[in-house]
Amino acid sequence: MENIESVISARKEVEQKIRAALDEGHMDEVLRLAAAAQEYDNALRLLRTAAQRIVANPKPSGVVDDLIDAKVSSHQSSAPNPPSKNARGKLRRAEYVRKLEAEGIILCHKKGRIYETVSGRPVGLAYASEVLPHRWWMGLPDDRYDVVVLLCESRSGEVIDFVLPSTFVQKVWPLLSRNGKQREMHVQQVGVNYEMEPSKGLGKINQYRSNIKELH
Repeated sequence: MENIESVISARKEVEQKIRAALDEGHMDEVLRLAAAAQEYDNALRLLRTAAQRIVANPKPSGVVDDLIDAKVSSHQSSAPNPPSKNARGKLRRAEYVRKLEAEGIILCHKKGRIYETVSGRPVGLAYASEVLPHRWWMGLPDDRYDVVVLLCESRSGEVIDFVLPSTFVQKVWPLLSRNGKQREMHVQQVGVNYEMEPSKGLGKINQYRSNIKELH
């Protein structure tokens, strides 16, 4: 239907802007646009659900589009503003820390994205949503870490964690791009593999998925 097609078209325009912002290295703009893309995804789900219900319960001709418009308007007027990139990251980190506690692992929050194990080892918790298909960009303050955790949230809402051990962190940290006072990381899924900075060939990180033993 026209409503669905217009949302899909707008979603594609946002994705093109995301790619352009990535090419220019404007990460703040990328994350702002990613929030907008998420809103379009939510609208698409709502439209498709409405269309399915209308097919299951046919209405008189000419009423269908009015019903969908009403549902979209209701969604737009009642839906809260999408959480900021910082709010999403803070939420996902808090959820991850609680999940670790259930496994008997305690991380103490120091500041921002920096934590410590009970033995005092510094841990960086980086988070990113799936801005483009199978790609995640994130960063951490340029500091010293024994362990780095990458929280990669897919478009379906699944959060995949990669717990990078000290040996790997020390090897790749000097090779990561620096932006101001932080180091930037890029994870890409290629088939069944997840790769760190594929353009720099820093290697696969599949073996570090849910590698929580490093956090004891």
